[in-house]
Amino acid sequence: MIEHLRVRNFLLFEDVSVNLSKGLNVITGETGVGKSLIVDALQNTILPRVNWEDIRTNATVEIVLKPDDKLLKDLEEMGIDVEEDEILIRRVFDRDRRKSRVFINDFLISSKRLSEILSVRIFIGSQFSHVEITDERYQTLLYDNTVGIDTRDYEIAFRNYRELKDKFERITKEMLDIQSKEDFIRFQIKEIEEIDFEVSDEELVERRLHLEEKLREVEWITKFREYYEDIYDKLTYLLRSSPDRFKGQLEGVIEGLNEINLSLEVANTEDILSELDSINSKLYRINRLKAKYGTDFKGLLKIKDKLISDLKRLEELKALHSELSKKLEESERSLEMESKRIFDRRLKGRKEFQKRMKSLLKELGFDYVECEVELIDTKYWERGGSKVKIKISTIPNVEPSDISNLSGGEISRVALVMFYLGGTDYKSMVLDEIDVGVSPQVAVSMGRMLKEISKKVQIIAITHQPFISIFADKHFVVEKIGIDKAVCRELKGEDRIKEIGRMMGIRDIGVVRDVIERYANLR
Repeated sequence: MIEHLRVRNFLLFEDVSVNLSKGLNVITGETGVGKSLIVDALQNTILPRVNWEDIRTNATVEIVLKPDDKLLKDLEEMGIDVEEDEILIRRVFDRDRRKSRVFINDFLISSKRLSEILSVRIFIGSQFSHVEITDERYQTLLYDNTVGIDTRDYEIAFRNYRELKDKFERITKEMLDIQSKEDFIRFQIKEIEEIDFEVSDEELVERRLHLEEKLREVEWITKFREYYEDIYDKLTYLLRSSPDRFKGQLEGVIEGLNEINLSLEVANTEDILSELDSINSKLYRINRLKAKYGTDFKGLLKIKDKLISDLKRLEELKALHSELSKKLEESERSLEMESKRIFDRRLKGRKEFQKRMKSLLKELGFDYVECEVELIDTKYWERGGSKVKIKISTIPNVEPSDISNLSGGEISRVALVMFYLGGTDYKSMVLDEIDVGVSPQVAVSMGRMLKEISKKVQIIAITHQPFISIFADKHFVVEKIGIDKAVCRELKGEDRIKEIGRMMGIRDIGVVRDVIERYANLR
C-alpha cells in the first residue's frame, strides 16, 4: 500500500505531501482546483510513458510503499536491499530534456521495470480494470467465494493429478525417446561386443610385435640351416690342415655352430601368420570403432555399458509407465468426482448469486438489470472442470451478454459490485471520479461498498460526492492558493464536516453532522 506521497513542481503542486491511510482515502475540492493531479502524478510515476504537459522543470514524485512479501522478493532478485519496512520510489523529471530517472531506495532502475513491478499492485484509472473483471478465472473465484463453494478437496486432488500427469508425461517422453532408438542401440551393442575386451588394443599391438620378431627369427633359422652343412664341412676341412696355433679356435667355432644347430626350434610359420591375421583383424575393428565413436579403447567399454544401461532403463520405464497409467486413471476418477461436486454446487448457487448481483447493481442506480451465470465445461484447472461466465443486461428485452459489452460507466459500477463481493489482487486502487452522475442514494451505496473493499485494499478516491466522502478513513482537500498554485491537506474534525457540507450545499454544521451520523454512523 501507499503510505506517503510527495509531489513537487507538478503543474499546480509546488510541494504537496500527504500521509495516506491503509483504508479508504478520499480527495475532494471544488471543480478545477486540480484534484485529479494526484492521479496524474501517480500515473506519470508508475507508467513508462510520461505526459510532459503535466511536468514542470525538475519535477519530482516520491511514493513510500509498505511492501508485501512478493514485492520484497522481486526487489531482492534485482539486488535491492530493503532494510526497513518501507520502500521509497522516486522519479525525477527533466522537462527540458524530456527525460526522467527512476529510483527505488536510491537504486537506479528503468521506468519499464518499475511499471512491471507496480502495475500489478497499484491500479490507477477512472474505471476499474476491465481485463480483471471480464476474466473467467476471476469471475469463477468471485462466484465461488460469494456462493460459499469449498474447493480445497478438489485442489488437493488436482495437485495430485497434475504431479502424476507431469511425471507420466516425462516418463512417456523418455520411454518413447529410447524406444525410437532401441534397434540402433541393440546394433551398436552387438557391434561393440564383437571386440574382446579381455585383451586391450595395447596388449594386441605388443603381441603383434612379438610375433613379427618371431617370424623374423624363423626366417633366420631357415637361412642358418641352409648354410650350416656347407660351413661345417669347410671348417672341418680347414681344421684338419690347420696349423696347431689355430686348431683350438677352429674347434671352438665348429663346436659353437654345432650347439646353435642343436638348440634351434623352428616355430610353425602358418600358426604365427594365422595369429597375426587375427590380431590385425581385431585391431582394425577396434580402430574403426574408436574413430566412429571418437573415443579410446576404455571409452568404447564405457559406451557399451551406457547402451546396455539405456536398455535396462527402457524396461524400467515401461514398468513405471504402466504403474503411473493406472494411478493416473485413479486420480482422474477422483478429480472427476470432486469436479462434479463443484459443478453441482455451482449450479445450485446460480439463482442466489444472480439475485444478489441484481440487488447490488440496483442499489448503484441501474433502472433495469438482469444477471445470468453460465457454467462452461472446460479441461481441469485449479478450480474444477468448469468455469463461470457472468453475463449482464441493462436494457429490457435484451439477453444478458458479456460484461465487456456494457458502457464504461456501467462496467465501473459492475466492477465495484464484483470487487465488493470477491475482492481483487491489487494492493492499492486509485479511482478518479467513478461516481460522476450518480444520485445521493446511489452514492451512499457506492460509499459503503468502497468502505467494505478498503478493508482489504487501500483505496484513494477522487470524488465530488459527499455521500462517499462520509465513509472515508482519511479525507483530503485540494485548494487553490493562487492562480497557478494549489495545495492538498488533510481534513479533520470540524474542517472535514465543513467540506462535506460545502459538497452538500449545506452551511449548517449541525445538519451536516446529523447527515453523517445518519448515513455513516460517524462523528
